[in-house]
Amino acid sequence: MEPQFCSRVRKCNRNAIVDKRSVCRLEVTSLKYDVLRPFNKSESFPSTGTGFFLEGAVASDGTPLIVTAYHCVTNAYRIDCDCGSDDGILKKAVLVGANPELDVAVLRADGVTTQSNPPLPLGDSCACYSTQPVQAVGFANGKMHVQATIGACSGRT
Repeated sequence: MEPQFCSRVRKCNRNAIVDKRSVCRLEVTSLKYDVLRPFNKSESFPSTGTGFFLEGAVASDGTPLIVTAYHCVTNAYRIDCDCGSDDGILKKAVLVGANPELDVAVLRADGVTTQSNPPLPLGDSCACYSTQPVQAVGFANGKMHVQATIGACSGRT
């Protein structure tokens, strides 16, 4: 039996393997604000996250944009990203836009090009069906290397 798809979407046969240059590690320094004692100096704390270069997400100057979770960059005053370059230099990133309700943020990193960091192709959730193989990629628990796992889609709303 053929799974049901949205009428506007064709079944996609793209390869599920992700180019690790499409994924970047974010090093975020955030401020911790004490509401009960606002006169105290705010403390900063480091955290890490994962961002992705997505197909069609480019700034007006042609710089590829990075999509990440908003909770990764909440209260951030410094964001650096490791875009998988051979020199290991961290690129400074700035927050372009965010939607806290959807937990989505968009960043722009200086000195990044689409040739060095190919974007991930966009998919459509209407084409996802139960038991379809899916892949999760990211820098789990602040590790320095990309980790991936596979699973199955259990459904969608």
